[in-house]
Amino acid sequence: MNLSAIPCLLYTQDDELSRQVSAFLSGEADLGVYHDLRRLESLLRQTRNSLLLLDLRADGSLPLCRDLLRHRGDVQVVALGVPNSIPMAEAEALEVFASEELPIDRARFQSLIRRSMQHLTLRIEVGELRVQMERRPDPLAAAPGVPAPMGAPTPIPSALGSFSRSLRHIQNLSALMESIVESVAGTCLVSRAGIFARTRDDPQYRMYAGLRCMEEAARTVHDPNGALVHWLEMHACQVVRNHLAHITDINDRLMLQRELDLLGAEVILPLQGRSQLWGWVFVGQRGTGIPYSYADLEQMLVMADHISTTLENAFLYEEAAIQRTLAETLLHTVPSGIVSIGVDGAIRSMNRAAEKCLDIRQDEVSRKPVGILGSRMADVLFRALHREPVVNPQEWIDPATQRSLVVEARRLMKEDLCMGAVAFIQDITHQRQLEEKQEQVERAEFWTELAASMSHEVRNPLVAIKTFAQLLPERYDDDDFRAEFSRIVTDEVDRLNKIIEQINDFANPPGLQFRSLAVEQLLKTSIDKARKVDTNAEVPIQTVIDPGLPPLSGDLNSLSECFAKLITNALEAAYDRGNPAVEVRAQQVTGADGEERLVVTVSDNGAGIPPEFRDKVFSPFCTSKPRGMGLGLPIAKRTVIDHNGTIDIYSTPEGTRVVVSLPLEKQGAVR
Repeated sequence: MNLSAIPCLLYTQDDELSRQVSAFLSGEADLGVYHDLRRLESLLRQTRNSLLLLDLRADGSLPLCRDLLRHRGDVQVVALGVPNSIPMAEAEALEVFASEELPIDRARFQSLIRRSMQHLTLRIEVGELRVQMERRPDPLAAAPGVPAPMGAPTPIPSALGSFSRSLRHIQNLSALMESIVESVAGTCLVSRAGIFARTRDDPQYRMYAGLRCMEEAARTVHDPNGALVHWLEMHACQVVRNHLAHITDINDRLMLQRELDLLGAEVILPLQGRSQLWGWVFVGQRGTGIPYSYADLEQMLVMADHISTTLENAFLYEEAAIQRTLAETLLHTVPSGIVSIGVDGAIRSMNRAAEKCLDIRQDEVSRKPVGILGSRMADVLFRALHREPVVNPQEWIDPATQRSLVVEARRLMKEDLCMGAVAFIQDITHQRQLEEKQEQVERAEFWTELAASMSHEVRNPLVAIKTFAQLLPERYDDDDFRAEFSRIVTDEVDRLNKIIEQINDFANPPGLQFRSLAVEQLLKTSIDKARKVDTNAEVPIQTVIDPGLPPLSGDLNSLSECFAKLITNALEAAYDRGNPAVEVRAQQVTGADGEERLVVTVSDNGAGIPPEFRDKVFSPFCTSKPRGMGLGLPIAKRTVIDHNGTIDIYSTPEGTRVVVSLPLEKQGAVR
């Protein structure tokens, strides 16, 4: 026999002793600690065959000891007390099973508890054997099919009607279980009934409803791996007090008897679902005192099946309600507006974000034609619903709210069945306002920088012209002065004209004339132009061009000017180096989309772009040079973009790389 099947109870008001005993008996016994004498007495009235560890220092311990030894021979008492004290002497005089002096010794105490349990186990087994020897054959078992002499069957139709009425509480589990318990009590004609169950949020089995149940039963909690739960799952049958003798395993028999005693029950009915044990219902004795017949127990099984079905439906309903609530909460939490329509074109749902975007309430438009939301919205949804071509996303300003909206629609499908369409709405009004403000700021910055750059660039040549003009009357007869005057004025006027041309080219770029260009010839032209601008022949230019490059479709003048600007910048950056070097490399690369592209890299070993200029090198009028408008790189970038390409700059203190990627002509394409 398993000793842990015997309940071991400790009554004390000393917390330290509670901790010690719990630690010493961990794994040895199923220990319950009680500090309230009233609760302990109630439990002892409900249970049999238990081992009681009684702290004689606790209030009421000696009167309890006297009462148990005189009237309860099934409770075995071990007294814990101060040595040579009067309570200890009186307890020993009452002939308790054993006494242990405080403070307790671990090894001696554990040995005492084992001997106490073995003695109690032996006494239980002897009692069981005596009962079996005295038992007479059951006349019902000897004559199967003979009607039960006691207890008229309970009419099942009335029971089913009660459970049908209880289904109206399916939205409230607590009310449902209360209704089930009332129906069970009324059907079985008992004054005590209760239901244990586990819920979605609590894996433990607890008593959720009870009628005239004892206090200790209401506090009982069963673990999913506990002995009772395991037995009910394994056997899936009723537990009947009068039939416990048929259970061969004495450990199971004692465990079930203990549970029946704890609940004050005569029958425990498992509530078995399709996949798990939902819980169990217990009923006490009949009000008449007549035992349950076999017919009664059979009808209880039918009743338990209906309760199981009711509970399973309730839990499924609760799960569905939770999922529905989560879905609705998620729908209303999403920052994007969502509007759905059915196959009939009527509005089915709309979240709060959509209500705000469209300035309309769902209850005002629910089940109404989608046209009430405006022709643009209706057109997008109907096109998605009927699989018509539609450009997603679409943007417009709502005429009713004057909000800038971006709308994208999708067809709703469940396998091969169309369920409707849904539109996702983004309110970008604030974003557009910010963009407009940013454009205004950038426009103001543009004109400010243009004015500053123009004043700087124009002032220098004008100062030179003015100076020579002022000296001209005095030195007019000086031939050398007149020649120098003519040269300087002409150069400065050319410089002014070049500034105007740069600004004009930036503001009004010339039209592009695309034609097939040989890459090698394009780069040679670009290098020649760069050499004319920068006459520093000391800086070598290394050219590396992959052989057999396909032609490039583009405008020769604009592309050569673009690469010339990049090469000129590289020459100027490398000039001050001890060993200046500039490289122009061209190669064919296959892009991620499978498109063949020309990648031209212009590298130098200069000091790199200053950190404060790296993020705005493509901004107009941004330059670190003492002279220049800062329009070279912005014009180069625009040229590359006009040719469907990209341009990137990578700069470090050891040098700068400018990478230009342009699409190559497809072989075999008709030009």
